Amino acid sequence: MLSSATRSTAWGVAVEYFRLFPHGDKAPKLLHQFVPESNVQRDFLRATMSPDATDGDVIGVNALMAKWRFYSQSHGDFL
Repeated sequence: MLSSATRSTAWGVAVEYFRLFPHGDKAPKLLHQFVPESNVQRDFLRATMSPDATDGDVIGVNALMAKWRFYSQSHGDFL
């Protein structure tokens, strides 16, 4: 869970984001078929984002994480 200091400032949220997502989602494709995405990452996004957050293409934390996973797996140098 996020500490109150992390939740209280945009800077704290940004620092925690880059700690949890340093290189996107680089797990092998087969692993994702058997293991759900990190609960820590998903819980962080749910705690800091609006439920209807969008990147202009998809809506919601689960959809955003799926898109980020796709980008990370498709582009070896994507950060």
